[in-house]
Amino acid sequence: MRGLLLIILCVTVFFTPAYSQVYGNEWINYSQTYFKFQIITDGLYRLSYDQLLLSGIPVSAINGSNYQIFNKGHEIPVFTSTNSPFGTNDYLEFFAVHNDGEWDSVLYAEKSWQANDHLSMFNDTSAYYLTWSDQPSTNHFSEVINDIINHPVKEPYCWYTSGYVFGQARSTDNFSRGQEALFGYSFFDSDFSNTEGYSDIYFNKSAKNYSVYTPYPYSGGGVANLKTWVIGWGLNDHFLNITVNGTEIFDTVDYGFIVRHLDLDFSSYPVLTHPASTVIYSTEASTSASDRNSVSWLDLKYPREFNFDNSSQVHFSLDAAGTNQYIEIYNFSENETTPVLYDFTNKIRLEAVVENDTEKFVLPPSSLERKLVLLAYDTLSVIKKVDALQPVFFTDFSNPLNQGNFIIISHPFFFQDSTGYNYVEDYKSFKNANGFKSVVIDINQLYDQFAFGIETHPASIRLFTDFVIDKWPAEQRHMLLMGKGAEYAVIWANPAYRSICYVPTFGYPGSDVLLTAAGASPVPRIPIGRLAALSPTDVGNYLNKAQAFVSAQNDPFQTISNKAWMKNIMHLAGGANEFDQNTFQFYLNKYRMIIEDTLYGGKVQTFFKTSTDPIEYIVSNYLDSVISSGVSLITFYGHSSYNSFDFNLDRPEEYNNYGKYPLILTNGCLIGNLFTNYPGMSDQFVFAQDRGAIAFLAPSQFSVSSSLDLYSTNFYKNISAIHYDESMGVSIAATIQDIVMQSNATIDKTVAEQMLLNGDPSLKMNTHPKPDYALEAQEVSFDPPSVTAGLDSFFLQVIIYNLGKAVDDSFYIDVKRNLPNGTEQFLYHQRIKAPYFNDTVRLSIKTEPTFTFGLNNFNIKIDAGDSTSASGEIDEISELNNELTTNLLITSDDILPIFPYEYSIVSEQGVVLKASTVNAFADAKQYVLQIDTTEVFNSALLQEKKILQSGGVVNWSPALTLNDSVVYYWRTSVDTLYGNSFTWHTSSFIYLPGSSPGWNQSHYFQFQSTVEANNNIDLPATRLFSFVDDVKTIGVYNGITTFIGGPVPMDASGYFI
Repeated sequence: MRGLLLIILCVTVFFTPAYSQVYGNEWINYSQTYFKFQIITDGLYRLSYDQLLLSGIPVSAINGSNYQIFNKGHEIPVFTSTNSPFGTNDYLEFFAVHNDGEWDSVLYAEKSWQANDHLSMFNDTSAYYLTWSDQPSTNHFSEVINDIINHPVKEPYCWYTSGYVFGQARSTDNFSRGQEALFGYSFFDSDFSNTEGYSDIYFNKSAKNYSVYTPYPYSGGGVANLKTWVIGWGLNDHFLNITVNGTEIFDTVDYGFIVRHLDLDFSSYPVLTHPASTVIYSTEASTSASDRNSVSWLDLKYPREFNFDNSSQVHFSLDAAGTNQYIEIYNFSENETTPVLYDFTNKIRLEAVVENDTEKFVLPPSSLERKLVLLAYDTLSVIKKVDALQPVFFTDFSNPLNQGNFIIISHPFFFQDSTGYNYVEDYKSFKNANGFKSVVIDINQLYDQFAFGIETHPASIRLFTDFVIDKWPAEQRHMLLMGKGAEYAVIWANPAYRSICYVPTFGYPGSDVLLTAAGASPVPRIPIGRLAALSPTDVGNYLNKAQAFVSAQNDPFQTISNKAWMKNIMHLAGGANEFDQNTFQFYLNKYRMIIEDTLYGGKVQTFFKTSTDPIEYIVSNYLDSVISSGVSLITFYGHSSYNSFDFNLDRPEEYNNYGKYPLILTNGCLIGNLFTNYPGMSDQFVFAQDRGAIAFLAPSQFSVSSSLDLYSTNFYKNISAIHYDESMGVSIAATIQDIVMQSNATIDKTVAEQMLLNGDPSLKMNTHPKPDYALEAQEVSFDPPSVTAGLDSFFLQVIIYNLGKAVDDSFYIDVKRNLPNGTEQFLYHQRIKAPYFNDTVRLSIKTEPTFTFGLNNFNIKIDAGDSTSASGEIDEISELNNELTTNLLITSDDILPIFPYEYSIVSEQGVVLKASTVNAFADAKQYVLQIDTTEVFNSALLQEKKILQSGGVVNWSPALTLNDSVVYYWRTSVDTLYGNSFTWHTSSFIYLPGSSPGWNQSHYFQFQSTVEANNNIDLPATRLFSFVDDVKTIGVYNGITTFIGGPVPMDASGYFI
């Protein structure tokens, strides 16, 4: 292990250039051919003629001098055995190293926050790319003759670096997550926070001792150097003392979460000792209650003698020199070969002159410190072979043909199912057919171009986003990730998760919105969602649902059955106790007021949890029927886990809501996690075949109710008004932007960035570009249902639906009546408030018995214009559903109560009930009269009388003793002997002995018959009075008018001051 650590450190230092890439793909020449290979072990590698040929490379057509190899965006030095086309014995050689953490730095808002740049958080495997150009490369090693004749004085020492990289186990003990998002709670944001990453196990008010390999320090003195990164974790003072073999080289105090980047010089001799030196990091002197620190890595560079301790490969360096330098190396394991020395600074290669088991070299002048590696030229144990070369075909994303406004990023696993079918390509076609220009991008393209081939690295998508925003034409775009992801810390803890990380997420806990965000902002610059699919079948199921969902929205038939359900909203409130339940109900009632207002005009149905049971089991069949009839949004507020709500929603496979798929917004914990290796609750709803949900928006981790409320309040405002009729993704991005503007609390930002959308972000909720007011026959009725000529008047009731956008406006309703004799009456041209969802208009109509016997036709038109002949005032989706004609048969064979008159006061016993036939000259018929103390006529006091009589007044004196202050109901009807049904006409009076004549309403049914119909008082079954939640706006204006108007009709009350 010691040797491995040394190679890791030295090769990384020698051969990793500083990054100059903006996006990561600047190094690619799209006209060239590339072959990719991967490296996990550091060392010198060789690609032979045979391997190149078998990989499909036209070796006979390529000059050796034209080969190039790239790693992390830079061309690395290469040695070729010939500058001409390769023969069978030719080869190329290069040094390759595993992946470290340097490229991870682009993920941090501040690069100084990175915990460990020597260790990758994502993948140890490096990607290298072999290519060739039509010109010789300038980055090849030149072979230099090692002429030791007349050599200068030999150098007394070289520089050697030894050290450690910590955290390679990547266990929870090695992991720092940075500061909590909410102090004292295990809530962490998804950004790469200050100190986040892997390091050694922390030490707390104690010391860590490291034995560092320091063979043969030069006894002539010199300055040694310790470079190291040390993490201080916690909001407290961090004391740190560092000694080397007991000599103190550092002592200081810092505060808070911090990564110390230390560069410490000290005297090499006599401090350092052979074969090892002890470096101690200590916080024992700390006065803080807790003082946790850990070491990420250390590099100890010191002057060393040229005794190479029987190694067969050694990295070292020499100071710059204006003249030749001569070195002699002894105790080096040659493995029965002629060792080779590579000078990476000057890109030269020399073969050793070996005399008396000593390697001798004369090096030309160098203006810079030269980085060197000496190795036994052993093709069996030292020189390594590349496992495989795979062709890579880079997509040129600067080409407009490869650009679009709907970006699908997926994995080859989803590009064909077991039969070879490609649902991803079908999804692209579906989006293109609905107004988008779609592109499908293999995630491996983004790994190669924007993350240097580092698999699972989130920079692949974030830097691609930078490229799209900077280089593509500006327009509204959406990004859909197809496939499960996995969080980097979970992958290291459970390596099986790597195989299902088809498309990566950002951070831990994972946040997809941060993939397209920038810097410290959580706002996605491109609205993004994910289909957390585990199989191509999942993609196919979702495609079918998305097609049905959009088809329902695009259905041109603007009917109530087709469209009214789209305004249905369901609210579910859970809670573990009464306080929770009251709080969550308060939140949901607030959202109801938002979405029932403009511009959505929804109709909310709410279910509240009323018990403290872990899960509320409501009447499942009823809930299923509501969902199956169609809702656009289901919002849950309560406690949840990965696979359950505290409100039994049943399983989506039990629903029957084909084409009527809601967005489910969940305000709970964990249920939105898309990074498990099994289908979570979110996946079950989204991928259920032909049922379930079209999208699922929920937090992936633990959440706070107040932060969830801030998110949902803004989300409701955006989908209902601010970004109405725009995509779900746009509303999500706007919601996060609102939270950034409204709150400085880290926990609010954390919850916002961890709200994950499982679904297509470009889909709209069921919104509409315009209002659409609809009349349909089943929504028109008469009160009473059977009208006789004996009635003075009746009501025409019209339920008007708005199937589209809800606007604050008004329009005219026109009602015309065609009488049986052919005469047309224009009854109403009345302005009413335009409904948000639906409203009932109740119009009083005179019966006028002298000429209305028979069939009456009523023509009803809404949005009728500002005159009786004008067209509608409001621009609607459809004008074809604004008018209808309905019929009413007014009959004459009826009998009506006339005395005591309605609501009268009777002061004496022996009341005589009088009824009158509508037709005074009617033939003899049998009439039925009833009296009771309840309007439903079912009490033990019920009396009934049947009287056979011709037209006129019918009298009945019931054998009844009236009780003081009791309300009596009585009613009349023609008997059912004539092929008819009962048509009851009811009246009531109160008995108050000794009272003067008058009018009185004292009983529930009396109030119900007059007050509730006007909808201004709620009369529940409990018979307790309460005003409904209805606000009337009264406007007061100053002015002078000479207008004198008539009475305001009772069915169209106005408010004037």
